[in-house]
Amino acid sequence: MRVVSIDDLTLDEKIGQMIVVSNWESVEYCITELKCGGVWPAGTPKDNAEVFRADIARMQALADIPLFISTDFENGAGQCITDGSCTEFPSMMAYGAISDIDEAVRLAYESGRITAMEADYIGVNITPSPVFDVNTVPENPISNTRSISDDPEKVWRIAGAYSRGMMTGRLLPQAKHFPGEGMHRFDPHLRLERMQVTEQEMEDIHLLPFRKAVEMGIPMMMTNHAIYTCFDEVYPCTLSKKLITGILRNKMDFEGLLITDAMEMHGITSGFGAEEALILAVDAGNDLILEPSNKKFAIEWVHKAIESGRIQMEVIDRAVTRILKYKEQLGLYKSPNPSDTKPQMLLDERHKVALEVAGKSITLIRDTQSLIPITPCDDMRVLLLEPANPNHPGFDWGLKYNMTSICDSLKEVFVNAEIKHFSSSSNSLETDEILSLAKNADIVFISTSFKSLAGQVGLLNADQVSLIQAVVAANERTVFVVSNPYVTAELPFAKTIIANYGPFKVSVEATRDVILGRMQPIGVLPVCLPDSIDPNNVETIAHD
Repeated sequence: MRVVSIDDLTLDEKIGQMIVVSNWESVEYCITELKCGGVWPAGTPKDNAEVFRADIARMQALADIPLFISTDFENGAGQCITDGSCTEFPSMMAYGAISDIDEAVRLAYESGRITAMEADYIGVNITPSPVFDVNTVPENPISNTRSISDDPEKVWRIAGAYSRGMMTGRLLPQAKHFPGEGMHRFDPHLRLERMQVTEQEMEDIHLLPFRKAVEMGIPMMMTNHAIYTCFDEVYPCTLSKKLITGILRNKMDFEGLLITDAMEMHGITSGFGAEEALILAVDAGNDLILEPSNKKFAIEWVHKAIESGRIQMEVIDRAVTRILKYKEQLGLYKSPNPSDTKPQMLLDERHKVALEVAGKSITLIRDTQSLIPITPCDDMRVLLLEPANPNHPGFDWGLKYNMTSICDSLKEVFVNAEIKHFSSSSNSLETDEILSLAKNADIVFISTSFKSLAGQVGLLNADQVSLIQAVVAANERTVFVVSNPYVTAELPFAKTIIANYGPFKVSVEATRDVILGRMQPIGVLPVCLPDSIDPNNVETIAHD
């Protein structure tokens, strides 16, 4: 492919370069007809790296200008590719739980470097990772354990190191979600939230990591869909020229690429409609538009807005100039396809880094009974309890979704263990059976294996907490393993609680080793826990 100048492009081709689509359907049309600038390979199989690589090469071959290929790597390339060929790291909050900040920074950088190696091999060149949000709201359904901490300095140092590691390869990280989603109480996938936060709080806490990202030269940022009334009373950040051009571009001097969060989210479309939201997002100063609601008409809508004077031509030219510059900087014109060379670092060595992060993060929040460690014996009667995600009555999603359960891991150790799952609203027969098993057990383990994905806050509802409290009353020798440390505030009656920050394989393995005394729990809480959380007031949601 030849290097393309902005002067080589028609207006429609320029607008096309600003659009990033997913490949659920019509991707060939989007690449060949709309001339889109990037693809999110959401519809490409993830359980076979070679199939994934081939699909990326196929899409790049369709493009006249090489594509940005984007997917989430908050937990490394193993978050995307699930066949074991890529490394899945623990959640970002696990890095925040490492007691030595210098060690956390070192491991974050190394994790980012490994992610860049693996991304080059599978063909991904930009990633909406890592999260730079400072999580200050325990019930936050969008950041939560995807965030590193509620300490802004810890956030920018660790997220910055992860980003710099990614930048050692052909991978552009994105600091997200500008200007910070850590204080959210609702999910922008579902509704538009008006943030009741002061300008001073934003400056002191939430904007600080993004200012540091600019200073460190992080090449990309992602915006979020919420109204920050202290800066703009009318428009959410993604659509706000005051925030994007006025603050991020002009005051913070960010000159890199700016990409919207997905424009199909209800938080945007419900308030503004697909066409108006797209026009506002472009005019505000976003360079890349992720998943516009109606891709077929997106170019036509922007074209008309330029003709009517709503969008100035220089806004388009600035955006496309940046896009083409970064594509050339990544070497995509010479080599757009997945690398033919596998990562030089052996897979076992990459995996050891993930294990080290997990091992140094496991946190014993409290153990007033001194139950940990536990020595298993053949006749020990063990009950392993696992709740479903409160918004999913079944156990096939939200509980067993690309994750590892501590119950499955402990079942291999405690030969007489029995696993019981309980739903979001247990009936009397289910409750009676669980309480009977708990009363007759030598020890009970209760785990909450929720991944903090968008919409999965990882907290329990009131029915679940009520049942768990009855279990503890039936058997005080109960150990809690929480994937979200904030769950602790729902469980004031719990006497032994271990936090592992997510049901990732390495985190579960490390938790098991702590329980059995093979490893010491040396992690520290990276967030302040509230005295209590009323489960009756928690919005527990989950969605794809």
